[in-house]
Amino acid sequence: MISRSVISNGSGAARYYSDTSRAAEYYSGEATPSQWHGAGAALQGLRGHVQDEALTSQLAGRVIERDPSTGEARERQLGRIGKDGAPQHRAGYDFTISAPKSVSLEALVHGNPAALEAHRRATAAVIAYLEEHGAQSRIGGECTKTDGLAIATFEHVSSRAKDPQLHTHALVANLTFKDGKAYSLSSEKLFDHRSAADAVYHNTLSLELQRSGFEVQHDRAGHVEISSYTRDDLEDFSKRKAEIDAALAGRGIERDGSSATSRMAAAMSTRSTKDLP
Repeated sequence: MISRSVISNGSGAARYYSDTSRAAEYYSGEATPSQWHGAGAALQGLRGHVQDEALTSQLAGRVIERDPSTGEARERQLGRIGKDGAPQHRAGYDFTISAPKSVSLEALVHGNPAALEAHRRATAAVIAYLEEHGAQSRIGGECTKTDGLAIATFEHVSSRAKDPQLHTHALVANLTFKDGKAYSLSSEKLFDHRSAADAVYHNTLSLELQRSGFEVQHDRAGHVEISSYTRDDLEDFSKRKAEIDAALAGRGIERDGSSATSRMAAAMSTRSTKDLP
């Protein structure tokens, strides 16, 4: 499932997503839980791991343009200047790509890397789709297709309730480029294609899971789940929150202060042979 929201505070958002990504790095055991994507990022030399300073600049509308004749880089501020002299610029948009519950459990509780990789490939397909169909700006009073987006992704492994939930935040900065010049993003197409992007995610996820040997099933909306997890399995896991909390309490850990790792361990310790495949 893909949800979207508006990012209003660039520096605050940068701190939140980067701080949370450090937890994701610890749990996934990888060095790069965040990643730059899109032609708009590449044009500014943004690649690989997302640094706090670079993310803050992008969300604040401080872009790097290059002189087409000399290649010289220069920084420019997008947006309007307010009466107080401060720039006024919407930071961007958060497209949150959430794995189905069975995929989250297979990847995070059972530790199956194939399920995690399937989610990552499906996420990459979504990002490519959004860039292809959502990159536009209002130039000269007309909506004009542009040359790409700057997207920072952060992979997270738990919900706000601290339960295992694999999801990726795709932060689309409010900027785009046309012929080397930066413009603020016109978001209509981006929003219009959210449902189609959701279909891209589930179609790609289904194919990737099947390539890895999983049997899958789809609901009427086309959303995919791993077939070996029945509806009762998924509902039972949700109902076991009280048991998991009790297991945490037995270890002297309160739910609000628990980590995703400790909750996953508690989930495993409370499993019966009928709980999950």
